[in-house]
Amino acid sequence: MIWREFQRCYNVQYLAELLGSLGFSYQKARFVSDDLDEERRQHWLPSSWPAIVPEARRRGARLLFADEASFAQSGSLG
Repeated sequence: MIWREFQRCYNVQYLAELLGSLGFSYQKARFVSDDLDEERRQHWLPSSWPAIVPEARRRGARLLFADEASFAQSGSLG
């Protein structure tokens, strides 16, 4: 994605440092999806999501979504 969007190639081991210098931080995924709470999701979609898209456009930001497979990416699968 970095190459496609910015025509830059970085070593995978450097990306955490690069993103940190840009103000991003590592966030460990939660293995329980918030969207399983149907009432909460139905409230969030019309109340929060509509404000996110115009704010991202105003800032010239990209909205990125992580994998939604909803299972732990750990050794327990082995």
